[in-house]
Amino acid sequence: PANAQTATLVSVLEGDVIEVDINGVRETVRYLGVDTPDAGQPGFATAAAANRLLLQGGSPLLLLAEQTDRDSANRLLRHVYVENKTVSPFFNGGYAGIYINGQMVADGWALPQTIAPDLSQAPNLSLWGLDAAKNGRGFWTAANAPNDAATFALTSGATVLYSGPGADTPADSAASPETPLYVLGRSPDGGWVQVRAPREDAGWVFVPQVSLSGPVSALAVTG
Repeated sequence: PANAQTATLVSVLEGDVIEVDINGVRETVRYLGVDTPDAGQPGFATAAAANRLLLQGGSPLLLLAEQTDRDSANRLLRHVYVENKTVSPFFNGGYAGIYINGQMVADGWALPQTIAPDLSQAPNLSLWGLDAAKNGRGFWTAANAPNDAATFALTSGATVLYSGPGADTPADSAASPETPLYVLGRSPDGGWVQVRAPREDAGWVFVPQVSLSGPVSALAVTG
């Protein structure tokens, strides 16, 4: 993007968080529009390694802002791009690159996160996330990261997110068919899973209503 800010990568902190240098100032950058496992959660190290691999040798970085400049932790919120001048013959003498936020989703190591008002890439991220799910990339096939895998879920139809593991608890929100969900844990009997949806609303869904990327038995009991 022509209006992007140039930065130099300092370190990769998480699957969706990096540290950069911008004109001599260190800043922490949180990727816009995507969600990867947090520290202490299954898949954290794998997602961070995938992010590191995409950024390897990628200097300078290009950071593109949207409407929200920083989050509550004072991290910059940005779309992150890496220049790749090796493909310049295909772009009439110019150069292209990799959209890191999108590539993490397309490779199956991150899920789309649709939080207003920063939604310019939301349609693309949703398409790439669904494609990764249907083609079993990244965490969508547990065998891809057997030692440190997050569990993702895809709704098979319109799905209600309940406040607890049971339909007798209040309904908190709903997810449309073919919505990717991040799975946080399971009920003691394994009949329900606790999930986080793209808008960051969390709740419980009945296991037969979703397709899971890994076995329910491998999940931690959270309720």
